[in-house]
Amino acid sequence: MTNDAEIPLTRSQRRAARLARQKQIEQRYHKDRQRNVLAQPGPHTFAFVLDHLKAGFNVPKIFRSVQAFGGAEVHLVNIGVFDTAPAKGAFRKVPARFHETFDSAWTDLCDRDYTLLCPDRRR
Repeated sequence: MTNDAEIPLTRSQRRAARLARQKQIEQRYHKDRQRNVLAQPGPHTFAFVLDHLKAGFNVPKIFRSVQAFGGAEVHLVNIGVFDTAPAKGAFRKVPARFHETFDSAWTDLCDRDYTLLCPDRRR
């Protein structure tokens, strides 16, 4: 008697499983993005701008950090669909603003009197 875990998956089965997982991630992302409309800013007036990060580069974990420190919002510049599950619900509680370009994020923050800080890259 063989155990199903011992039988290796074929290439097409692995591809089908990967596509099914990606579809689940996209569905969860769109559902959570709709819920994000109800998110309220935290007590502190700082915002993070995530500019062109790859979707898998801990974007949801950054939402958890912003929530933990009471941040107002997160601006996402040209970041595609990402898995919101690692955010543990923070994506629904921290307001997200979506931008196609950094200039639109910059303009939005300046119009609302944010002081913008950039890291020194000359080191």
